[in-house]
Amino acid sequence: MRDDEYRLETETRLDGAFKSLMSNSSILSNMLEPLIDDFRGKDVEYIRKCLPVVEGNRTIVKLDSEFGTLGKAPVRLDNVFEVKVPGSESIAVIIDLEGQSDNNPGYRIENRALYYASCMIQAQKGRYFENDDYDKIRKVMSIWVMMNPVMKDKNTIQTHSFSSQYLDIFRNEGNIRPLDLMEIVIINIGDSNDLPNTMMGLMNTLFSRGLTASERVKVLKDTYNIKEADILLGNLEDISMNLEEGFHNSWKREGVQEALDSGMVVSREEFIAAKQSGMNVAVKMVKYLISKGFSIDESLEPVDEDLRDSVREKILKEEFSNDSEVCR
Repeated sequence: MRDDEYRLETETRLDGAFKSLMSNSSILSNMLEPLIDDFRGKDVEYIRKCLPVVEGNRTIVKLDSEFGTLGKAPVRLDNVFEVKVPGSESIAVIIDLEGQSDNNPGYRIENRALYYASCMIQAQKGRYFENDDYDKIRKVMSIWVMMNPVMKDKNTIQTHSFSSQYLDIFRNEGNIRPLDLMEIVIINIGDSNDLPNTMMGLMNTLFSRGLTASERVKVLKDTYNIKEADILLGNLEDISMNLEEGFHNSWKREGVQEALDSGMVVSREEFIAAKQSGMNVAVKMVKYLISKGFSIDESLEPVDEDLRDSVREKILKEEFSNDSEVCR
């Protein structure tokens, strides 16, 4: 199986496990509490009553997640569902919940989230309002769980929404009604033991690396009082396995690109040409990746096969020589 096919399979398995986990009403109730104004300070049971749950209060009912795009292939969102005020038919917000393991897909995730939120606004005509009755547009939120954020963003939550203000020289004394119909939320996962007993701690338990499925279940039960956590074991096993695979693939790609972009090594074209004149460039790249935490086997993967053994031998000889110098 080619590397790109293997990555796609890993991402597909991780995506399926994410969708199943985030359909659980206990997990959603805990996650949404700090994100929606009306839920802050409310208990899990209150929030659960706002969710479209099926019998047993365990799984939410999702809306259609396919949105047409002017004759093109439809856009497919992960989890789309409504949140309502208890005892009312009024829809407070429509939520799209997405999981993302690649923190550098070649575009800003915020822009993709904005597009998804716009799709949910556009799809409301004919479902929630007719003709020109635009005051019936429901607020939408596109929430993204970033499973492999850069170090500085770990354990943070970013929100993006419209702000309303007068231009300084053209203003009056009144306030502008806020335009709060669209919000983007980015949740950046931290490490497994970060911020226990918080919403972020719960998300870290579910989606950080370094925990087995059984360990995740135990924390969900003991710390977050999710008694039915055992039924999530299969999905958590998929999360544990595929997070490691996805992180490795992403890390390897980013590490090689970082080496190329840093100026510490030459471009790929120059690297290929350098085979005729020696192994210096290949050795430099592999040593750079090793310094970033890769094993020697991982660091050799970008090197052409006919050079790998020679590069490995040269690096090991240098390490042995350095160790010998230290011992003298």
